[in-house]
Amino acid sequence: MILTIPYTVYAQNSDFQTLLDSAKLEFFNEDADYYRAASLLEQAVLLRPRDAETRYFLGYAYSRINSRDGENIVDMSWNLTVKTSEQFEKVNQLSPRYTGEMILLDPYSKLSSEWASLAMNYLYKSQPDSALMALYEGKQRGGFNDFTLSLNRKILDRCNKNAILISAGDRFTMPIQYLQTVENYRTDVAVVDVFLLASQWYPPFLAARKTVEFDMPAEALDTVGVRLWTDRTVSINNFSWTLKPSYYRTYSFLVRNDLLLLSILQKNKFKRDIYFVPGFPSERLLSLDNYLTSLFIVNKLTVKNNLNLSFDEYKQLLISALQDVNKINANSSDELRLLDFLRVNICNTLHKNHYFDPDNIAKGKELIKLMKNLANEQYYPILLEDLKNYLDMFE
Repeated sequence: MILTIPYTVYAQNSDFQTLLDSAKLEFFNEDADYYRAASLLEQAVLLRPRDAETRYFLGYAYSRINSRDGENIVDMSWNLTVKTSEQFEKVNQLSPRYTGEMILLDPYSKLSSEWASLAMNYLYKSQPDSALMALYEGKQRGGFNDFTLSLNRKILDRCNKNAILISAGDRFTMPIQYLQTVENYRTDVAVVDVFLLASQWYPPFLAARKTVEFDMPAEALDTVGVRLWTDRTVSINNFSWTLKPSYYRTYSFLVRNDLLLLSILQKNKFKRDIYFVPGFPSERLLSLDNYLTSLFIVNKLTVKNNLNLSFDEYKQLLISALQDVNKINANSSDELRLLDFLRVNICNTLHKNHYFDPDNIAKGKELIKLMKNLANEQYYPILLEDLKNYLDMFE
């Protein structure tokens, strides 16, 4: 017995690590087998039921079986969403500040994403009551945290009436869906997720619900794919700009998301104001970077008249953007990243508006100091190292 126990423990440890490592590899394979990953992780959980990282990856495996990507949201099921949710809930119980390896979202954000995706599935199937039930369930199970909801309320509030808000990914699209569906909050704002535009189901869904219009018939939306593209001038009304390719390989081209977003802009003709969420990926901006005015928590497309805000107006915007940081779940790396998005937006705006030039540096430092006081790094650490180094220059 004296020899057997250590050997058994060693064997279990070895088996556990082999199972976990083998399962992790599936997530980085082009033809990932998530059923295999889930099977391996289920065995690993039996060996170490209190290992948070194993639970995290098992939740992600179930999630990918339920909906491999945005294309498969319309195939999601309630039961598999529950199985997925249970794993991330367990991660939060075992390790409130999860420090293991991550795929993309932290366990708190993943809960929001799963239940909001299921709600989107039900909305696509014209089952609004089921969508509401899914969102209520997600909130009860630990999703849709207070700071994330508060920030997205502010994003909606900053949009003019009947605006179009171009979102990018689960950190914004899913909480906004909760606000508009559960709280009936700012439903006049049309929200379009630029990544979901790549799917086959989402553009017709937007068109059928009259969320936005495209400059092509509904039946043509399925046919939009990749288009070879070189720098060319695009004009909408009296506004023109040079649209560059979004991808450069052997050939240069625009992808489906780009073309459908461009279609929305061309049909809209700037009748409705256009906004982009903070941290929006530059490669999806259709070369409109120089025409965005930052309002800290949202970026407005200004093609007619540039917004020239005063120092006092920027100061009030900054205070408004950061007044709810005390609602942050400091255990959530994603909520801290949202705060970093705001910090970066603030710094970029101050730089763009010459508040770091010699004549204005005193005002720039005043705003940076205000930002640091409102979002104290001691309580809300900066996760982006470059941002931290940049802000340290203003000490």
